[in-house]
Parts: sequence; C-alpha cells; structure tokens
Amino acid sequence: MTNRKEFKETCIHLCRLTAGTLLEFNQPEINVNFYEAILEYEKEIIHILLNAHYPYLAFAKSVNAFNIDFIDIPRFLPYQEGYRVLTFTELYEPIQYKNHKNHLILNENELNIAELNQIKRWKPAIVGEIIFNFWD
Repeated sequence: MTNRKEFKETCIHLCRLTAGTLLEFNQPEINVNFYEAILEYEKEIIHILLNAHYPYLAFAKSVNAFNIDFIDIPRFLPYQEGYRVLTFTELYEPIQYKNHKNHLILNENELNIAELNQIKRWKPAIVGEIIFNFWD
C-alpha cells in the first residue's frame, strides 16, 4: 500500500524545487485506484498519479473519467525517488488478450486473480488503464 502523506510531501517538495504550484490533491475514491496531484508548472497543468497499492507513478496532461492522457516529463524524474516512474511507452503498451481461465492476458504481469477478474470485466486497452483506473 502506498503512503498518502509521503506522496503529498513529495509533490510539495517537487513544487518548491521547480517553482510549481500544487493546485489540488485527490485521494482514491470507491471507483478510483490512484492518488492525483494537480500541479501548475510553467503555465501548464500537470497531473501526477500514484497507484494506491503499488509505488507506480505516472504523469498525465489530463485526467477525466475513464480517460487519462499520459505523458513523459523527464525534467521531473530526479525528484521521484522511491517510486517506479512509468513511461509513456510502458503505459500505452496494448493489452494482448487470450482466452484461458487463469492467464487472461499475454503481457508480462504479476497480477492476482482478483485483478485478472477486474481486467476480464472491464477489458482495458492499454497497460496504463490497468495501473490507473476508474473501476477498482
């Protein structure tokens, strides 16, 4: 399980170092499995996402119900110590499905049966939709 307080402090520290502003901090809800920090940096809005269960972090240009526009922000990478920052390429990797009872997807994974059942139900198209989703 990830730590809300630690993540929020990391985002505040990032803002101080980059002259950004933390506009909003959202916690996971019933149907959202990630924390979201919304920053203003150089007149742009940037969303920093942290999975609620694993230390997987991603950047996005926008976050709307059932749609996240993932991006890479290399200049922020030195400030994300302790997290596994997922890249645009990793997040947009297509899900390769197969019809087998215990191994629903072909992509390399360490998902448990509950997670695989959620994937079976919601049929995400990309890896990012599994890690940061609105159906958990």
